[in-house]
Amino acid sequence: MTAGRLQLSYVSQSPSADTRSPLMISRDEEKKKLASLNDRLATYIDGVHQLKTENSRISLIAQSHGETVQQEVTRIKVFCEEELNRVRGETVDLTNEKAKLQFENEKLKTDLEDLRVKYDYLTVLSCSTIFGARLFMVKAISLSVYSSQL
Repeated sequence: MTAGRLQLSYVSQSPSADTRSPLMISRDEEKKKLASLNDRLATYIDGVHQLKTENSRISLIAQSHGETVQQEVTRIKVFCEEELNRVRGETVDLTNEKAKLQFENEKLKTDLEDLRVKYDYLTVLSCSTIFGARLFMVKAISLSVYSSQL
């Protein structure tokens, strides 16, 4: 507090206030300033308290959401692992089935080739048998004609 200010406040006061000393006036002003600062401090403390309360509430919400997300991630992870294991099992089954079918296919190809060889052999054999039978028929006819001429 400056002396000039004290002087101004002393001069500007009414005649009944003149009875108060400058020290009393200065103390009253300090009390008012301290009360104002105390009110401001209380407001800040209330604000901090409200912010802490809000922070706690938001932390609980975030924790709840975090737990929910973690549970959902765990559930999806378990589902994906089960699905992956199922698909792996099916892949093994299909691979085994494919190997069996390839083996069977090769066996059938071998059997077909054997049957073709037998077919070709029987075709040649039947052709030669037919040719032999015709030859015998011709001889029989010739002998029949020859015996009828005798």
